[in-house]
Amino acid sequence: MTHSPQVECNRGATAALSNRIRWSYGAGSLFTSIYGTLPQVVLLYYMTSQLGIPAAVGGVVLFLPKLVEIFVDPAIGLFSDRLRTRWGRRRPLMAAGTLGFLLAFPFLFHPPHLDSPMQYAAFTAAVFTVATFFYSLFFVPYLALPAEMTAQPSERTMLMGLRIGFLSLGVMIAGAGAPLLIAAGGGGMSGYALMNWAYAAVCVAAMTLAWVGTIGAPESERRLAPGHLLLQLRSALNNRPFAYLASAYSLQAAAMGCFSAALPYFVVHSLAAAPSTGGLIFLAVTGTSLLMMVPWILLGNRVGKHRCYYFAAVTYGVFSLLQVASGATTPLWQVLLIFVFAGVGFAGVQLFSHALLPDTTVLDRTLTGANREALFSGIWISAEKLGFAGGALLAGALLQIGGLVPATGGPLQAQPESAVLAIRALIAVVPAVLLALSLPLIRRSERSAVLAGLSVPATAKV
Repeated sequence: MTHSPQVECNRGATAALSNRIRWSYGAGSLFTSIYGTLPQVVLLYYMTSQLGIPAAVGGVVLFLPKLVEIFVDPAIGLFSDRLRTRWGRRRPLMAAGTLGFLLAFPFLFHPPHLDSPMQYAAFTAAVFTVATFFYSLFFVPYLALPAEMTAQPSERTMLMGLRIGFLSLGVMIAGAGAPLLIAAGGGGMSGYALMNWAYAAVCVAAMTLAWVGTIGAPESERRLAPGHLLLQLRSALNNRPFAYLASAYSLQAAAMGCFSAALPYFVVHSLAAAPSTGGLIFLAVTGTSLLMMVPWILLGNRVGKHRCYYFAAVTYGVFSLLQVASGATTPLWQVLLIFVFAGVGFAGVQLFSHALLPDTTVLDRTLTGANREALFSGIWISAEKLGFAGGALLAGALLQIGGLVPATGGPLQAQPESAVLAIRALIAVVPAVLLALSLPLIRRSERSAVLAGLSVPATAKV
């Protein structure tokens, strides 16, 4: 059965979006980035330093809930694509995700008193699973909105630029602010509880603004593809530009997962610095990312998204490797300067991987005539979670192999040299290798997009 290549949408999809819709949509990424960052940066260190959980078990706690969600996210996407309500097919799920997240997330770092580290591990895994489900219930339909709100590539670029800007801001707030909030709460379990409730309030506010502020946005004509979930998944993955892009994004997420999980250990045991120094490092990376967003967009419009991704990934990888030599005698300004240059690459990698996603979903709608944006979003988020979870699992395994010694109710004690070497590898070497592995996948995505008529090599714009 063949379909017309024409993309069908309502009249509003060709008009410029209002600033209210643009900024409200972008603000939703404040939530997704905070929740995406906080467990990756803090949770493993929290489990090993406060709950006495071994590093390998902590890695499994981070991995298993997201493994479950990998299968849930595409189902949420397909359900959203087929939902019919008077409020549309995206915002009701976003609203439900907001309410559920409010009820679950505050207990992630604020558990009841339990008798053993394994009980704490089971409780943390259960809360993390529930909170991540409601995160997906919001994020999957949220990520589908740009491809259906507008048919203009330039308008989608504006939405993605705002989204990545808020994403970088959220990463900065979570990564730089968490150590300060923990210290403000007196450290220990009380400090983590204060941090937990503070970020819960910010996340729920951003989620609410995203679904309330985009009310009245255009919505593409509702045309459904037939078939059950497995058939739809197989069909979606036959979109080669998308399949290769999602695979590359999963490796990118794994690189960030390793880096984030290892950062608190790197600050304390490699740099021999105060935990709050981790906030400065996050500020260096994400602050630079915010400043580089507009230059990357301009460069992408000039030379193309794919080329910019290659350059950004290489930039991040090179400066990441320089941190192998960082230690207690390395001046802090030198460490921060290296991370500033790494932030230049981080901004480009984040922007161009996300900027390419709506193009692949528009290609699918053009070729099939069906609206499956949320299904693609679900697969994309699954790839992200698989990457982050795999990175955290790898971090826990390498720390365990390195001989990291956990603690209960206080900071970790001095670690053996083998553990410090594992920490440096997770900060510098592993992320660089994973990003290098993503480059041939991006190249294949580019070539298959050209064959499908989606873009022209060297001139494809953001």
